[in-house]
Amino acid sequence: MSRILLGLVLISGVAFADTGLWQYLSQAKRVEPIKLMQDVESQFPGVIAEFNTEQDKGELKYQIGIINPKDNSFTELVYRASDGCLLRRQTEKLKSEDKNDLAAAAKILKHNQTFSQLIMQAIQTHQAVVVYAQLERDLGINYLEVELLDADGMVKLAFDIDQQKPLPLLTWSSVWLHT
Repeated sequence: MSRILLGLVLISGVAFADTGLWQYLSQAKRVEPIKLMQDVESQFPGVIAEFNTEQDKGELKYQIGIINPKDNSFTELVYRASDGCLLRRQTEKLKSEDKNDLAAAAKILKHNQTFSQLIMQAIQTHQAVVVYAQLERDLGINYLEVELLDADGMVKLAFDIDQQKPLPLLTWSSVWLHT
């Protein structure tokens, strides 16, 4: 019984977090995530491997992680979402546990694509805001995982990088209760 209650508390906490983020995203003046990704792709070497939206002390921020296969580095960029101002840049060498991320990034380069192009392909039938995206490699499949948020809730998608098509078995949505 306590596990069920804990599960309900955790699920409702996620729903309230998504609801709050959606309210903030739908009302705030902000740079569109895809536009920022395109700007980053033109300014920095490598491949964007992850994107995340977060609220920090009442301010919306975007985090972007870039893998550069040429020098085996990972660069984290943090931007203020309201105006696209770069707040922080940190670069470090890739670790051995990053090899799957590096392989997925290499596949994007092999297809002469960018992260933003792959996201646009993956979400073309959805009218929602990208709040999270990450390159993944699991069971030999290179894919992009994307989380979208709209007034109805969160939608998660997976897009096969090699086959250039959605992975329907890895697509799910969560809808919150409106009160």
